[in-house]
Amino acid sequence: MPLTLSSNVTPADCPQIATSVYEASLFPQKPTFRLGCRGVGNREVEIAQTQAICEQTMSGKPYMRWLKVVDTDDPQPNKIVGGAMYELHETNPFADEEGQRPIAYHYPDGAERELVTQLIESGSRWRKERMSRPHIFLQTAWTHPVYQRRGCARLFMQHIVTIATELGLDCWLHATPMAVSLYERYGFHVVEYGQRRAVLPAMGERDREGRLVDEEYQRVWRTLEDQMGPVPLIPMQRPGIPQKSGAPQLNSTY
Repeated sequence: MPLTLSSNVTPADCPQIATSVYEASLFPQKPTFRLGCRGVGNREVEIAQTQAICEQTMSGKPYMRWLKVVDTDDPQPNKIVGGAMYELHETNPFADEEGQRPIAYHYPDGAERELVTQLIESGSRWRKERMSRPHIFLQTAWTHPVYQRRGCARLFMQHIVTIATELGLDCWLHATPMAVSLYERYGFHVVEYGQRRAVLPAMGERDREGRLVDEEYQRVWRTLEDQMGPVPLIPMQRPGIPQKSGAPQLNSTY
């Protein structure tokens, strides 16, 4: 079952990527998947949501780089079985984002949207505090359950850390508890163990988007909070090494 890494990822790959990412999120279950995809208990709908996100990241965002791992022995041409998406930032990516919130528009307006926005925001706030200089951020990585422990992750992780090394950049990611040991093998270390936080506004108050908090608002919030469970926040860093004279520059093609 030869596996091959490719950076030639196009929007035509998004249906396969979305299906693979969705299935990888189930075995084992990954709470962070629900931050980007609203769980509705419908496989087709959730895959469609994931595909839409995939297509958006490929449109007009050159700092986002996709990798795919293909099973070249499978009868299906271009059988995508894993991959990753990382951000390569030449400057501080948060310089113009003062006061902006990462609104979870993929959730219905109301308590669900505010809850998920706060959870996303807690991770974004951490990134803004620590990653304000050129760096690589591994946004997502996955391996289809059938292909786990067959060298899929090794292909894309070696590619990413090689780029970070050549450019002398810090490399960051947010890990799930089960993936910490994998990333440690590639030189990452845990900065801290924590959880994403969201605070339910008090009855009668208004949330940060001006919605009135009533009994129904609190019921919807608590229902989704129970469904999602604790959402880990485990930032890991692989420190960069300053470039030597003659090393590749950030505007190189990767």
